[in-house]
Amino acid sequence: MTRSQIDLLEDSLTKTGALIAAVEPDQLHLPTPCAEFTVAQLINHLVGWADSFANRLNSVKSDVDPNACIAGPAPASEFNRSAALVVSAYRADLEGARRFPIGILLMEYVTHGWDLATAIGQICPFTDEEAKAGLAVGKAMLKPESRGPGQSFGPELPASSESNSVQQLVAFLGRNPYWAS
Repeated sequence: MTRSQIDLLEDSLTKTGALIAAVEPDQLHLPTPCAEFTVAQLINHLVGWADSFANRLNSVKSDVDPNACIAGPAPASEFNRSAALVVSAYRADLEGARRFPIGILLMEYVTHGWDLATAIGQICPFTDEEAKAGLAVGKAMLKPESRGPGQSFGPELPASSESNSVQQLVAFLGRNPYWAS
């Protein structure tokens, strides 16, 4: 039996929250495979967008720019609180959740979770199943005009035939799957 996409998302968000919690203060300045972010900036991005997604899926109006988020002193708690709201919206089959594909969130959090794990020297915790679900949505939805300078995604990079699904996902989204700081 395959796990539901909601279960995959819940596991991915839990793993991302654990990675945020694993960051040590002296790692906040480190670069990440997502060239525009240091570890601290990536955490702000993860927290801000988790809150934005939670609001959207639960039909809560918010004028807060998720890109302007500065996480507080307990960013993992902030992230986990929003992640729980995201998952509960999908489990409750709320209208906002019905209109927003889970695969987009899997693509976002598996990729940025990999960015964070790689930057802080942690083992990437995401499964092939989680990455494949994100990759399938990315391949179906990502348009060429969304790639390149000033865009949300870089040009697709090659991944070797031995690459696992997470490496294939991050390469598809423009990351070097063999990145090292």
